Amino acid sequence: MCEFDAITASFLISDCEGYASGSFVQEVFESNPSLALVSSSGLPSNLIPFVEERKILGAVRKVIYLHAHQHARCVLTCLLHEEVPEGTIVTNQLQRVNQKLCLTCIESLSVYRGETFSFDAREASIGNTAVRHGTDLKVIQHMVLEIKEKEKTDGTGTIFITAGKAIEDRNTVMELDAKDIKIKLATMIIHSIVTVEELFLVHHKDRTYVLRLTALQIVPDEVEAGGEGEGTGGADALHAYSANPSLDEANRGLVIPTTDYFFVADNTHSTFALKNAPAAPPPRTRYVYACSFLM
Repeated sequence: MCEFDAITASFLISDCEGYASGSFVQEVFESNPSLALVSSSGLPSNLIPFVEERKILGAVRKVIYLHAHQHARCVLTCLLHEEVPEGTIVTNQLQRVNQKLCLTCIESLSVYRGETFSFDAREASIGNTAVRHGTDLKVIQHMVLEIKEKEKTDGTGTIFITAGKAIEDRNTVMELDAKDIKIKLATMIIHSIVTVEELFLVHHKDRTYVLRLTALQIVPDEVEAGGEGEGTGGADALHAYSANPSLDEANRGLVIPTTDYFFVADNTHSTFALKNAPAAPPPRTRYVYACSFLM
C-alpha cells in the first residue's frame, strides 16, 4: 500500500430543505436521497482531477466521491450541479448522521480514493510523486440490510413519520414486499460506495423506512482478475462462487447493477410483515458488534 497526502477542500454544510420546491436540488433529493450535491462551476481546483462520470438519474452525470474526517466512516456520492453555490455541499439529515457532520459548519472533506492505491507508469518513469492513480474499489456481490419504519417519539407515544407527515400510531400490521424496497434502493445507490453500518432512507406507499447495511460480500480478487476460460478466474469462477456464496467481513464496496440485496426486519417495533425476503448467505466469520440504531 502506498500512503500519501489526502486531497481535501473546505465546504459549508447546507441542507436540501433550503432549496425551493421544483428546483433541481429538491428533485434530486426527492428521487435519490443518497446523493449529495456540490458546485459544478466552483469546485476547488485540486478536486477536479477526481471527478468521474456515472450513469445516475437516467443520464451520465459528473460525480465525485468525498468523505469527512481523516478516515472515511462513509463515502458521499456527490453530484456536480451549477445550482449549488461555490464552497457549499448540499446534504440531508441522514447523510449528516452517516458522516457525523454539523449543519451550517465549515468542514474539511477529502476525496475517497479506495482502500489501496498504486502508482501509475508516469510516476515510475519520471519520479513525480504528485501523479496518483489506481483507486481500488471492491465490487459488492451481496449485501444485507436491516429495515424498520422511521419513527419519532414525542414523549406520549410513538408517532411514525410517513411521507414527511406525522400520523397516529397504527396497530395494523401491513405486508411489505422486499422486492419493492430492493428496486427503489438499487435505483438510489447504484454506482455508490457504501459502508457497513451506513443508513439509507426509502419512501414507499406513504411510509418511510430506514435501512441499515449490516454485512456485505465483495467479489474476490481471483474472480475479478481472471478472464473467461482461465480456470480459477473469469465467468467460470464467478458462477461457482455465486452458486455457493457466503458473506465476507468486508467493510466497504462499490454497488453495481448485479449486486444482490437481502433484507431482514428489525422487529423491535414491528409495523409490517416482510415478504419475499430470502435468507441471506451465512457469514464466513461472524463478529458481534454493540451499536445503536440511529434515526
